[in-house]
Amino acid sequence: MNAFQEIYDKIFGNKTSKFNHQEVLIRSKQFSNDYGHWKKSFQRIDLIQEIRDSRELKLRKIIGEPDVHILSTPTSSGFAISCKDQIESSEAQFLLEWFKDRMLGLQYKKANADKSMIEREEYVELIEKYYMKPIILGDAPYNQQYGNVLLELTYINDSPSYLKVLANNYIDRSYQKAFSFNELAEYLLESKKT
Repeated sequence: MNAFQEIYDKIFGNKTSKFNHQEVLIRSKQFSNDYGHWKKSFQRIDLIQEIRDSRELKLRKIIGEPDVHILSTPTSSGFAISCKDQIESSEAQFLLEWFKDRMLGLQYKKANADKSMIEREEYVELIEKYYMKPIILGDAPYNQQYGNVLLELTYINDSPSYLKVLANNYIDRSYQKAFSFNELAEYLLESKKT
């Protein structure tokens, strides 16, 4: 089975579980300190630039490293970054935090932050996720910006498997048309020094 099929099956596949546990995602003080150092490092700049380059290659149907998968439906757009053997666990978590912080800079609020563990037939899946919603101001039709944005990091047997960024648009006369997801991707993958 190829890497894309594995990711597709993990995202959309039929999964049976034996055990399921969910809790609020809370970062430790040590994690926050380490993340603060990572944000200012060339390691962050290099990783985000690699992901940005890989996404641009994938848009031209060329596989880069780390492998990035383009997700697109009529109401959702996004990308998933393959972490397997390419991005370490701590860096994957830092990247999830980076995307969350960047969303907060766009007048989004964190609507949900949770961590769930699911025991599957052949593996244990751990998911850390943030669900980001635009801060709605003014009168209808409301500016939905990029829609609701799901940031999700999935581990398989304690190893990071993929990190997904998925924007879901409102299709309702009460909302303006969503902004281009490509703009959001460019913003999230901006790699300049902070």
